[in-house]
Amino acid sequence: MRKIHTTITACLLVFSSFAQSSEDSPITPGRTDIFTAEDEVIGKLMTIPGLHSYLFIESCSQAKDSTGEYVTLFKFGNPNRIVAYKITIILQFNTHVESVDFTTNGAAKNLKITEGSNKLGVSYQASELAANGTVIATIRSKSKVSTFVTGIEGQLHP
Repeated sequence: MRKIHTTITACLLVFSSFAQSSEDSPITPGRTDIFTAEDEVIGKLMTIPGLHSYLFIESCSQAKDSTGEYVTLFKFGNPNRIVAYKITIILQFNTHVESVDFTTNGAAKNLKITEGSNKLGVSYQASELAANGTVIATIRSKSKVSTFVTGIEGQLHP
């Protein structure tokens, strides 16, 4: 939890320095719903104008498996097929989750995953992700979970 707090604090310091140095109005983060292919809302996406990770939600889903657990999947990727740098994906949950597993397809440099001790958040960090790389987050929970995603560009529509 301490690492997530440190990461979030660092992000806020960067965001506030951009806002203070701007001669125009302050930067306002955008918030949009995250939709599955079935048009079900499973969370919120926060985007920060001017900060680019070049990663997008390529697909996402949420379903109950045969054991009665909910499995939520997010696939993050780069449609532009250029190397993505300075990646920090922060996932926050409205309820406790059992586990969050990340799978990275493609080379990731300096990979670091930090989980909150209260099971309400996790972050994925890498200094670089290969041009054809994807990151898949698998979230398991006992009840439906709404996920708040920060650190990516947006959601691609199927």
